Amino acid sequence: MGLFKKKDCAICGGEAKLLGRTELADGNYLCKECGSCIPKHMYKSVIERYTLDDFNGFKNYLQTENKSLKSRFRETASYFELHLDNENKLMYIGKKIDNETVFIKLTDIEEFEIEFNPSELKEGVFNDKITGKIVCVVKCSYPYFYYESVLDPYATTTSKKSLLGKNISYSNPTNMDDFLSAFNRSWVRALEDENDRIDQEIREIYENAETISDELSQALALFMFDSLEEVTLESLKSQRNRLMKTYHPDTGSVTDNKFAQKINSAYEIIKSNI
Repeated sequence: MGLFKKKDCAICGGEAKLLGRTELADGNYLCKECGSCIPKHMYKSVIERYTLDDFNGFKNYLQTENKSLKSRFRETASYFELHLDNENKLMYIGKKIDNETVFIKLTDIEEFEIEFNPSELKEGVFNDKITGKIVCVVKCSYPYFYYESVLDPYATTTSKKSLLGKNISYSNPTNMDDFLSAFNRSWVRALEDENDRIDQEIREIYENAETISDELSQALALFMFDSLEEVTLESLKSQRNRLMKTYHPDTGSVTDNKFAQKINSAYEIIKSNI
């Protein structure tokens, strides 16, 4: 009976019918209409990791920042469902831009990989055709998701064999290296620019926050929040990740360690007061 028990949508309060509803990681349900904003490539991440607060944060991202990014996007390179804007350092996944498109800042991508996995070698002496899959992995911190997909299950490229046929080498499929090169250049430049910006910004904020005597107000100032009312756990985690990209203890710098400790301390203070 539990499987067929009536469930209410945590967003609109209406019935979340069995067919079409989405169950979040914290046990809350979304009806088909409220869950319709979730893109196909993000669905697995949403049901496995999103709490209701996370989902509300994602919806807010779609209604605010995502709209702004949509107007700025100018495609400079594409590869299957991956679309890159080198100038504005943006990317989206999908066949085309529509109402459900989620734009990703390259600075929010934690992992990116495109790999050709050969599966078959046709007979021959020196030059053969080799087939395989092109697999893509994208891990994003905000809005966070993990995307893994086979871009092309039947990719073909040229392989070369040694005289005795024991050693085989092969090139990547057409256009794969070009897109990877374009993406990596943009990704590295975006991270460098973001780190420089955060470095300058947090040093100024840190100096200003030090003049505030109240502990909570100091923590809010460091995280660039105007008031506690605007803070959600999702936005707090996201801001900590952004700040820690520059000041991580692994850098070995005494100054950077000091900033990293201050960020973690402020995070715990704000979290305990939400």
